[in-house]
Amino acid sequence: MWGGGNLALVDELAFADYVYRAPGMDPVRGANGLKELVRFYRTAFPDLSNSIEEQVAEGNTVVTRGTTRGTHEGPLGDIAASGKRIAVPWVMITRLEGQKIAEEWEFYDALDFMKQIGAMPGNTH
Repeated sequence: MWGGGNLALVDELAFADYVYRAPGMDPVRGANGLKELVRFYRTAFPDLSNSIEEQVAEGNTVVTRGTTRGTHEGPLGDIAASGKRIAVPWVMITRLEGQKIAEEWEFYDALDFMKQIGAMPGNTH
């Protein structure tokens, strides 16, 4: 879904009333909201890819640690394409109901992300 842009997977994997929460943004609600979020980031980062470094599951909760990589080649809201490569580590907590995703909470350093695309001053490394 994220790496390949296959939005049909959203309907397979997420409930219609799915909720996604992340730093600096209002909650994304519903399968259609998730599709819009995927389109938004894949427009800005057409080569977006995620790697999973670690995953732990217990009961109906899965915690995943990974890194998103890509090149900022399209607009990110009001931020023009910078051509810069990003590597953003993240942690995602996913709550499942049966075989579908009900809620997700993603945690990442939003300030570092903005610095990597050149939207904020500062050195990221």
